[in-house]
Amino acid sequence: MSNPKTSLARQRWQILRASLIKNASRPLPCSPDSASVRRLSTFNLFQVEKTPSPNDHDRNEWLLYKYSPLSVVVSIGLLPQDFSLNDITGYNNTGNVCIWPSEELMAFYCLENISLFKGKSICEFGAGMTGLAGLMLAATGVTGRVVLTDGNKKSVQNLSSIISVNGINPDLLTAHQLDWDASKIDTEYNHFIAQFDVIICADCFFFVDVQQDLLYLMHRFLKSNGKAYLFAPERSGTFQQFLKKAKKYFTVDVRHNYHETITDKRKSFETSEPSYDPNLHYPYCAVLEYKCY
Repeated sequence: MSNPKTSLARQRWQILRASLIKNASRPLPCSPDSASVRRLSTFNLFQVEKTPSPNDHDRNEWLLYKYSPLSVVVSIGLLPQDFSLNDITGYNNTGNVCIWPSEELMAFYCLENISLFKGKSICEFGAGMTGLAGLMLAATGVTGRVVLTDGNKKSVQNLSSIISVNGINPDLLTAHQLDWDASKIDTEYNHFIAQFDVIICADCFFFVDVQQDLLYLMHRFLKSNGKAYLFAPERSGTFQQFLKKAKKYFTVDVRHNYHETITDKRKSFETSEPSYDPNLHYPYCAVLEYKCY
Protein backbone atom coordinates (compact mmCIF):
# COMPACT_ATOMS: atom_id res chain seq x y z
CA MET A 1 0.00 0.00 0.00
CA SER A 2 1.37 3.43 -0.92
CA ASN A 3 2.02 6.05 1.71
CA PRO A 4 -0.85 8.61 1.55
CA LYS A 5 1.52 11.33 2.72
CA THR A 6 3.29 11.23 -0.63
CA SER A 7 0.10 12.12 -2.51
CA LEU A 8 0.80 15.83 -2.93
CA ALA A 9 4.33 15.26 -4.18
CA ARG A 10 3.02 12.64 -6.60
CA GLN A 11 0.30 15.06 -7.73
CA ARG A 12 2.86 17.76 -8.52
CA TRP A 13 4.96 15.33 -10.56
CA GLN A 14 1.79 14.39 -12.45
CA ILE A 15 1.43 18.04 -13.43
CA LEU A 16 4.91 18.08 -14.88
CA ARG A 17 4.49 14.69 -16.55
CA ALA A 18 1.21 15.74 -18.16
CA SER A 19 2.96 18.82 -19.53
CA LEU A 20 5.90 16.87 -20.92
CA ILE A 21 3.83 14.31 -22.76
CA LYS A 22 1.41 17.03 -23.94
CA ASN A 23 -1.65 14.93 -23.19
CA ALA A 24 -4.24 17.67 -23.15
CA SER A 25 -7.09 15.18 -22.72
CA ARG A 26 -5.74 14.21 -19.32
CA PRO A 27 -6.84 16.82 -16.74
CA LEU A 28 -4.12 18.36 -14.62
CA PRO A 29 -4.56 17.88 -10.86
CA CYS A 30 -4.64 21.65 -10.32
CA SER A 31 -6.70 22.62 -13.34
CA PRO A 32 -9.75 24.86 -12.81
CA ASP A 33 -11.87 21.71 -12.99
CA SER A 34 -10.38 20.67 -9.66
CA ALA A 35 -11.46 23.94 -8.04
CA SER A 36 -14.91 22.46 -7.46
CA VAL A 37 -13.49 19.20 -6.10
CA ARG A 38 -11.44 21.05 -3.45
CA ARG A 39 -9.18 18.23 -2.34
CA LEU A 40 -6.21 18.80 -0.06
CA SER A 41 -4.75 21.24 -2.57
CA THR A 42 -6.99 23.89 -0.98
CA PHE A 43 -8.49 24.91 2.34
CA ASN A 44 -11.63 26.09 0.51
CA LEU A 45 -11.53 29.60 1.96
CA PHE A 46 -12.91 31.47 -1.05
CA GLN A 47 -15.77 31.12 -3.46
CA VAL A 48 -14.19 30.02 -6.74
CA GLU A 49 -15.85 29.70 -10.12
CA LYS A 50 -14.84 29.57 -13.76
CA THR A 51 -15.10 32.70 -15.85
CA PRO A 52 -14.63 33.23 -19.61
CA SER A 53 -11.27 34.37 -20.95
CA PRO A 54 -11.08 38.15 -21.38
CA ASN A 55 -10.34 37.83 -25.09
CA ASP A 56 -10.28 35.21 -27.83
CA HIS A 57 -6.49 35.07 -27.96
CA ASP A 58 -5.99 34.36 -24.25
CA ARG A 59 -5.35 30.66 -23.61
CA ASN A 60 -5.21 30.85 -19.81
CA GLU A 61 -7.83 29.22 -17.61
CA TRP A 62 -9.65 32.00 -15.78
CA LEU A 63 -11.24 31.80 -12.33
CA LEU A 64 -13.11 34.25 -10.15
CA TYR A 65 -12.01 34.38 -6.50
CA LYS A 66 -14.57 35.98 -4.21
CA TYR A 67 -14.25 37.19 -0.63
CA SER A 68 -17.73 38.30 0.41
CA PRO A 69 -17.03 40.15 3.71
CA LEU A 70 -15.12 42.89 1.85
CA SER A 71 -16.93 42.45 -1.50
CA VAL A 72 -13.64 41.54 -3.17
CA VAL A 73 -13.85 39.75 -6.53
CA VAL A 74 -10.75 39.17 -8.65
CA SER A 75 -10.10 37.34 -11.90
CA ILE A 76 -7.15 34.94 -11.91
CA GLY A 77 -5.54 33.58 -15.07
CA LEU A 78 -3.79 30.21 -14.72
CA LEU A 79 -1.56 28.47 -17.24
CA PRO A 80 -3.45 26.37 -19.80
CA GLN A 81 -3.35 22.61 -19.32
CA ASP A 82 -0.85 22.10 -22.16
CA PHE A 83 1.74 24.56 -20.85
CA SER A 84 5.30 23.82 -21.91
CA LEU A 85 8.26 22.87 -19.76
CA ASN A 86 9.90 26.18 -20.69
CA ASP A 87 7.06 28.04 -18.96
CA ILE A 88 8.01 26.66 -15.56
CA THR A 89 11.77 26.31 -15.71
CA GLY A 90 14.68 28.69 -15.37
CA TYR A 91 13.94 29.82 -11.82
CA ASN A 92 11.92 28.76 -8.79
CA ASN A 93 8.63 28.19 -10.56
CA THR A 94 6.80 25.78 -8.28
CA GLY A 95 4.09 28.40 -7.78
CA ASN A 96 3.43 28.83 -11.48
CA VAL A 97 1.05 25.97 -12.13
CA CYS A 98 -1.38 26.22 -9.22
CA ILE A 99 -2.46 28.37 -6.32
CA TRP A 100 -0.96 26.34 -3.45
CA PRO A 101 -2.53 26.31 0.03
CA SER A 102 0.03 28.68 1.60
CA GLU A 103 -0.85 31.43 -0.90
CA GLU A 104 -4.57 30.82 -0.32
CA LEU A 105 -4.19 30.97 3.46
CA MET A 106 -2.00 34.08 3.24
CA ALA A 107 -4.62 35.84 1.11
CA PHE A 108 -7.37 34.88 3.55
CA TYR A 109 -5.36 35.98 6.59
CA CYS A 110 -4.54 39.34 5.00
CA LEU A 111 -8.18 40.03 4.15
CA GLU A 112 -9.38 38.91 7.58
CA ASN A 113 -6.85 41.31 9.12
CA ILE A 114 -7.20 44.13 6.61
CA SER A 115 -6.57 46.79 9.27
CA LEU A 116 -2.91 45.69 9.30
CA PHE A 117 -2.58 46.75 5.66
CA LYS A 118 -4.64 49.94 5.40
CA GLY A 119 -2.63 52.65 3.70
CA LYS A 120 0.48 50.45 3.70
CA SER A 121 2.92 49.93 0.83
CA ILE A 122 3.17 46.19 0.22
CA CYS A 123 5.51 43.91 -1.71
CA GLU A 124 4.76 40.25 -2.40
CA PHE A 125 7.85 38.08 -2.92
CA GLY A 126 7.53 34.92 -5.04
CA ALA A 127 4.07 35.84 -6.34
CA GLY A 128 4.15 33.18 -9.06
CA MET A 129 1.61 33.37 -11.88
CA THR A 130 -1.21 34.89 -9.83
CA GLY A 131 -0.09 36.89 -6.79
CA LEU A 132 -3.44 36.06 -5.22
CA ALA A 133 -2.77 37.65 -1.83
CA GLY A 134 -1.29 40.89 -3.17
CA LEU A 135 -3.96 41.13 -5.86
CA MET A 136 -6.82 40.71 -3.40
CA LEU A 137 -5.28 43.23 -1.02
CA ALA A 138 -5.03 45.78 -3.82
CA ALA A 139 -8.62 45.02 -4.85
CA THR A 140 -9.90 46.11 -1.44
CA GLY A 141 -8.96 49.69 -2.34
CA VAL A 142 -7.67 50.43 1.17
CA THR A 143 -3.97 49.67 0.79
CA GLY A 144 -1.25 51.89 -0.52
CA ARG A 145 0.97 50.75 -3.39
CA VAL A 146 1.18 46.98 -3.96
CA VAL A 147 4.07 45.42 -5.91
CA LEU A 148 3.95 41.79 -7.07
CA THR A 149 7.34 40.20 -7.77
CA ASP A 150 8.63 36.92 -9.14
CA GLY A 151 11.87 35.67 -10.66
CA ASN A 152 10.25 34.19 -13.77
CA LYS A 153 9.67 36.53 -16.73
CA LYS A 154 6.54 34.69 -17.90
CA SER A 155 5.08 34.93 -14.40
CA VAL A 156 5.57 38.68 -14.40
CA GLN A 157 3.94 38.94 -17.82
CA ASN A 158 0.96 36.97 -16.54
CA LEU A 159 0.74 39.09 -13.40
CA SER A 160 0.67 42.22 -15.55
CA SER A 161 -2.12 40.70 -17.64
CA ILE A 162 -4.12 39.88 -14.51
CA ILE A 163 -3.68 43.43 -13.23
CA SER A 164 -5.00 44.78 -16.54
CA VAL A 165 -7.99 42.40 -16.62
CA ASN A 166 -9.00 43.40 -13.09
CA GLY A 167 -8.86 47.10 -13.95
CA ILE A 168 -6.83 48.05 -10.89
CA ASN A 169 -5.04 51.38 -11.06
CA PRO A 170 -1.53 50.58 -12.40
CA ASP A 171 -0.13 53.31 -10.15
CA LEU A 172 -1.31 51.25 -7.17
CA LEU A 173 -0.60 47.69 -8.38
CA THR A 174 2.39 46.66 -10.50
CA ALA A 175 4.41 43.54 -11.29
CA HIS A 176 8.21 43.33 -11.47
CA GLN A 177 10.78 40.63 -12.11
CA LEU A 178 12.84 39.96 -9.00
CA ASP A 179 15.18 37.05 -8.45
CA TRP A 180 16.78 36.58 -5.07
CA ASP A 181 20.27 37.82 -5.80
CA ALA A 182 21.48 40.16 -3.07
CA SER A 183 24.30 41.42 -5.27
CA LYS A 184 21.73 43.35 -7.33
CA ILE A 185 20.43 45.41 -4.41
CA ASP A 186 22.38 48.58 -5.25
CA THR A 187 21.91 48.33 -9.02
CA GLU A 188 18.79 46.64 -10.36
CA TYR A 189 16.78 46.80 -7.11
CA ASN A 190 17.94 50.10 -5.60
CA HIS A 191 14.56 51.73 -6.31
CA PHE A 192 12.98 49.26 -3.86
CA ILE A 193 15.30 50.00 -0.93
CA ALA A 194 13.33 51.05 2.19
CA GLN A 195 10.13 51.44 0.17
CA PHE A 196 7.71 49.01 1.84
CA ASP A 197 5.78 48.91 5.08
CA VAL A 198 4.89 45.25 4.60
CA ILE A 199 6.29 42.23 2.76
CA ILE A 200 4.19 39.10 2.24
CA CYS A 201 5.53 35.77 1.02
CA ALA A 202 4.15 32.23 0.84
CA ASP A 203 6.00 28.90 0.73
CA CYS A 204 9.26 30.17 -0.78
CA PHE A 205 11.70 29.08 1.90
CA PHE A 206 12.62 25.48 1.06
CA PHE A 207 15.42 26.51 -1.32
CA VAL A 208 18.07 26.64 1.36
CA ASP A 209 20.81 28.02 -0.91
CA VAL A 210 18.93 31.30 -1.47
CA GLN A 211 17.57 31.81 2.05
CA GLN A 212 20.29 34.27 3.03
CA ASP A 213 19.83 36.40 -0.09
CA LEU A 214 16.06 36.36 0.33
CA LEU A 215 16.34 37.57 3.91
CA TYR A 216 18.78 40.32 2.98
CA LEU A 217 16.52 41.61 0.21
CA MET A 218 13.48 41.57 2.51
CA HIS A 219 15.37 43.55 5.13
CA ARG A 220 16.61 46.12 2.62
CA PHE A 221 13.19 46.51 0.97
CA LEU A 222 11.41 47.19 4.27
CA LYS A 223 11.20 50.54 5.99
CA SER A 224 12.75 50.70 9.45
CA ASN A 225 9.39 50.02 11.11
CA GLY A 226 8.32 47.41 8.57
CA LYS A 227 7.01 43.87 8.99
CA ALA A 228 6.96 40.71 6.91
CA TYR A 229 4.13 38.17 7.04
CA LEU A 230 5.36 34.76 5.91
CA PHE A 231 3.34 31.57 5.43
CA ALA A 232 4.88 28.14 4.90
CA PRO A 233 4.70 24.54 6.11
CA GLU A 234 7.66 22.96 7.85
CA ARG A 235 8.95 21.19 4.74
CA SER A 236 11.34 18.94 6.65
CA GLY A 237 12.69 21.77 8.78
CA THR A 238 13.59 24.19 5.98
CA PHE A 239 11.17 26.87 7.19
CA GLN A 240 12.70 26.68 10.66
CA GLN A 241 16.16 27.00 9.11
CA PHE A 242 14.99 30.16 7.37
CA LEU A 243 13.50 31.62 10.55
CA LYS A 244 16.65 30.86 12.51
CA LYS A 245 18.65 32.88 9.97
CA ALA A 246 15.99 35.60 10.04
CA LYS A 247 16.79 36.45 13.65
CA LYS A 248 19.87 38.34 12.44
CA TYR A 249 17.63 40.85 10.67
CA PHE A 250 14.26 40.63 12.43
CA THR A 251 12.44 39.81 15.59
CA VAL A 252 10.53 36.63 14.81
CA ASP A 253 7.08 35.62 16.04
CA VAL A 254 5.90 32.19 14.84
CA ARG A 255 2.19 31.42 15.07
CA HIS A 256 0.71 27.97 14.70
CA ASN A 257 -2.93 28.90 15.32
CA TYR A 258 -3.46 32.29 13.71
CA HIS A 259 -7.12 32.15 12.66
CA GLU A 260 -10.02 30.14 14.07
CA THR A 261 -11.40 29.13 10.66
CA ILE A 262 -8.02 27.86 9.48
CA THR A 263 -7.41 26.01 12.74
CA ASP A 264 -10.80 24.29 12.45
CA LYS A 265 -10.04 23.17 8.91
CA ARG A 266 -6.63 21.85 9.98
CA LYS A 267 -8.23 19.84 12.79
CA SER A 268 -10.79 18.47 10.35
CA PHE A 269 -8.02 17.32 8.02
CA GLU A 270 -6.24 15.62 10.93
CA THR A 271 -9.26 13.44 11.66
CA SER A 272 -10.86 12.93 8.25
CA GLU A 273 -8.22 13.29 5.52
CA PRO A 274 -5.80 10.31 5.28
CA SER A 275 -3.43 12.15 2.95
CA TYR A 276 -3.02 15.15 5.27
CA ASP A 277 0.60 15.71 6.30
CA PRO A 278 1.26 18.89 8.30
CA ASN A 279 4.89 18.88 7.16
CA LEU A 280 3.63 19.58 3.63
CA HIS A 281 0.11 20.89 3.95
CA TYR A 282 -0.21 23.20 6.93
CA PRO A 283 1.57 26.57 6.77
CA TYR A 284 2.69 28.37 9.88
CA CYS A 285 2.47 32.15 10.04
CA ALA A 286 5.67 33.96 10.93
CA VAL A 287 5.66 37.71 11.58
CA LEU A 288 9.07 39.31 11.13
CA GLU A 289 9.64 42.80 12.48
CA TYR A 290 12.52 44.89 11.18
CA LYS A 291 15.48 45.47 13.45
CA CYS A 292 18.88 47.05 12.93
CA TYR A 293 21.80 44.63 12.94
